[in-house]
Amino acid sequence: MTTTKIMRSVFSIALAVIVVFTGLKLFPENASADVPYKLSGVAHVQDQGDTPGTFDSTTGELVLGTEGLSRRLESITINFENNTGYEGTIEYKVHVQDIGWMDWVEAGGAAGTSGKAKRLEGIYMQLTGELANHFTIQYWVHIQDYGDSQGWVSEGQLAGTTGESKRLEKLHVKLVSTDQFYSGTDCLLAYKTHIQDVGWETSWATDGKCSGSTGKGRRLEGIYIDYVGTKYSGGVKYTTHVQDIGWQTWRTDGELAGTYGQSKRLEGIKIELTGDVANYYDIYYRVHSEYFGWLDWAKNGEFAGTQGMGKRLEAIQIVLVAKGGSKPGNLEGIKSDAQVPCYPCDDKIIVCLDAGHIGKYNKSPSVPEYYESDFTWKFHLYLKEELEKYGIIVVLTRGDQYESMGVYERGQAAQGCDLFISIHSDASSNTSYTNPSAYCCINGSADKIGMQLAQVISKDMGVAPAQLYHRVGENGDYYGVLRGCTSVGVPGVLLEHSFYTNPNSAKWMLNDDNLKKLAQDEALVIAQYFGLA
Repeated sequence: MTTTKIMRSVFSIALAVIVVFTGLKLFPENASADVPYKLSGVAHVQDQGDTPGTFDSTTGELVLGTEGLSRRLESITINFENNTGYEGTIEYKVHVQDIGWMDWVEAGGAAGTSGKAKRLEGIYMQLTGELANHFTIQYWVHIQDYGDSQGWVSEGQLAGTTGESKRLEKLHVKLVSTDQFYSGTDCLLAYKTHIQDVGWETSWATDGKCSGSTGKGRRLEGIYIDYVGTKYSGGVKYTTHVQDIGWQTWRTDGELAGTYGQSKRLEGIKIELTGDVANYYDIYYRVHSEYFGWLDWAKNGEFAGTQGMGKRLEAIQIVLVAKGGSKPGNLEGIKSDAQVPCYPCDDKIIVCLDAGHIGKYNKSPSVPEYYESDFTWKFHLYLKEELEKYGIIVVLTRGDQYESMGVYERGQAAQGCDLFISIHSDASSNTSYTNPSAYCCINGSADKIGMQLAQVISKDMGVAPAQLYHRVGENGDYYGVLRGCTSVGVPGVLLEHSFYTNPNSAKWMLNDDNLKKLAQDEALVIAQYFGLA
């Protein structure tokens, strides 16, 4: 595909009005006049044979095939009457069952087979000549099992699938003038994602809008990114880190990165501008990642997301900023939940904190105001704040105190971290017990830091000396959180902060000033353990 055709490829997507940097609408409001071209064509449809298409001269859209009948397209022919005043035509090629990609054909030619009962599975389309400088071609297919979820694609992008044995049943085609909305605009950038259980978004995001979803636990599986420049030439390239695959090769200007139809999550992404535009703009992007939320902004090829932690990407924002300008900040009212764009990131230490128990749980029999779950939630947030002062990245296993999550899964949430700590307070029928306890992974990997933390608890609370334990169960560590962190290779400790069944200890742990001081001292111990203080 030529550079000009790449530059005209995406930005007239018709399912929504998209606002770009200048505030211009991508489609004119007075779009009621007939388009300056005519499309016609024939599709060879399973059980029907050659079936003429329908053309709407107002919208400029040609429709070939059927919907709701589960009948495959076997070949297509598209005729193009060009009244635009610009030289050029339409080209297309198809991916056919058992054959693969066939050769490009020009408008008026048949693409596919007839009489062989072979389905079309994918299609590429593009414009040629001067026509490509003033129009872009859009096309949309109805795919077996996926329906219309892929939405419109443009100039040189894949519509349909390959390697999934999915038939195409229907094809929509139209041309859109680019002249009326590119004038006066330096550059445009758009992107859309494939979302678990949703499919391809049907409209493109621009100018830092959120693509994907948050709060629904749905993975991103694929992404298209495209760039159009009028003042500055160039493009965009990008690569994604995919479940079970790792880093893919770099994609450019509207090509698919990631997968769809394979149920594989995106975990990380890098994006760069290419050509002249890279001298005038920085490209910033940030992702919403499982467990971590919105990470900080990355730019110009930096890594955003996670690697080796098994965490899905759920949403992304991308925006261009004048070269050397400040990073976007709380764009679209969204604040970054983390201080870094990726995990792991450089040589940062990552600690996973787990607040023991869910909701309102384990009420003190002697101090009725005290609940263990209230203490663990409040204290692990204080500890997070103190650890971050040393530049330590903190991962929390849950988003709120009432979020349900299995103990083994909470331990596994530490994948990629340097240390896992589950915060608790102990209980006994003997109300005189006060000693803090460090229950460490039975492999001994957390013994040193576990004992150091238990000792600082003993000192600050003024209670009995600290104890260290290894508790063995039928499948390794007795505690599920420790089995979980061990399964992902992370040292872990379940840290009992004295006994809430002791009245004095329970009262001490109800005092916020006490907890803040203890959080400072535990954070110092952890920072010293990792050589940061």
